[in-house]
Amino acid sequence: NKALHDFIDKFCPDIIFTSMEYTVFFNKLVLYIKKIANVPLVVYAWDNNYTMKRVMFSPLRWIYHICNRNAMRKVVKNADLFYVISDVQKDEYEKAFGRECKVMTKGADFTGEPPVKSQRNAPLQLLYTGNVGLHRWESLAHIANVLERINQDGLKAQLRIYSGETPAKKVLSALNKGESSRFMGRVPAEEVAALQAAADVLVHVEPTNLRSKLIVRQSFSTKLVDYFHQAKAIVAYGPENVASVAHLIKHDAAIWADEEAALELKLREFCARPEVLNTYALKAWDCGKNNHQKDRLQNILLGDMKTASVNQTK
Repeated sequence: NKALHDFIDKFCPDIIFTSMEYTVFFNKLVLYIKKIANVPLVVYAWDNNYTMKRVMFSPLRWIYHICNRNAMRKVVKNADLFYVISDVQKDEYEKAFGRECKVMTKGADFTGEPPVKSQRNAPLQLLYTGNVGLHRWESLAHIANVLERINQDGLKAQLRIYSGETPAKKVLSALNKGESSRFMGRVPAEEVAALQAAADVLVHVEPTNLRSKLIVRQSFSTKLVDYFHQAKAIVAYGPENVASVAHLIKHDAAIWADEEAALELKLREFCARPEVLNTYALKAWDCGKNNHQKDRLQNILLGDMKTASVNQTK
């Protein structure tokens, strides 16, 4: 309508920047704005909302999904730049859309010396901050079970779980394991960094449940960049083909397992030899420095947009 046209004329944009959304109406609106503004379109995909690899039983939901996929394809086809959030997503979307994608993640400042702790807590403190939904609580429960066994002959390590979600009773029962593991509830966002700094080990989990795994398969947890910046050893539990876990494995940036027996061996090792935690702390920092340096990511983003704008005027 006229109000939309007037706003775009007044604002006079150089770039249209949008996320890859899962609604036909929104995507039609994006294409309409590009048509009347006649400037480059930049699209950023961070959720795996395009894939056909999902568990749905309703024929109507599949029809709805296919309609949304068609709308997303039209937006991507008209995009001048296409960003994705993980290597897994890049590989699959380049095949699906037949065009180049660039990986763009959250960044942080990794200049200077890594803040590796010289002193460790006794017992060792493992910390998880984040969502427990999408069956992530089950992966946390595996860690809790392992710690219960390790602590049978003396308290060596404890897991503390902070989340804004309110879990069901069965979830709390699985996560609260005496002194070994405890669900702590919500914590203000401004206090999270201090909790992470005080911990010895930071925990990352992804679901092993098929339906949930398919939902998060291409996603990259922005929390991992915060973990890298803390220069702490990371324990990761989840499938190796989920993007965030694959990233940690690729860069050897975490102590990783996808089943309890393997995890127990690795946790027993660092409980017996806590000095190995410093080795993994430096690996986590190096992963951040090599892949998530903030100013480098910003320069790439700004350079790409400037190039797109110049090409538009030619």
